[in-house]
Amino acid sequence: MRLLLMTLFLGSHLLVFSQPEKEVKKQIDSLVNFIKNKATESFAENTVYRGDDEKRKWKDVYDPAKAGELQAAKQVMEEMKKALAGCTYKEFDVFQQKAQSEGMWYVYTFACGSSKRIKFSFLKIKGKYALGDIDVEKDDEEE
Repeated sequence: MRLLLMTLFLGSHLLVFSQPEKEVKKQIDSLVNFIKNKATESFAENTVYRGDDEKRKWKDVYDPAKAGELQAAKQVMEEMKKALAGCTYKEFDVFQQKAQSEGMWYVYTFACGSSKRIKFSFLKIKGKYALGDIDVEKDDEEE
């Protein structure tokens, strides 16, 4: 009986921990599609607000109905497009969860070719994973 309870307990926790990974991966795919289709409004609704309003900063997504916010989201969209440019192949690599002052960050490292990794960082806002940061890491090939 104890073994069964332990198995159920551990199994349920594994499901809980793997769900954000699946959802974040799906969200990255959606963002890439928004870029391909030039769907700036949809991209904005899935991007963390980083503007001047302290009440909304890191707690809300951009509002595409507001021109300034749509432009800010467009800049993030271009940043993601640039980060993905030149990838010979793309592969999901490492998924991490990190607690920070803004909340729980869900970070997916995306292998892009053999020497470039892109970290897409998300915050869960209004029930969905919103893109909050993009970091590109390149291996130095010449030394």
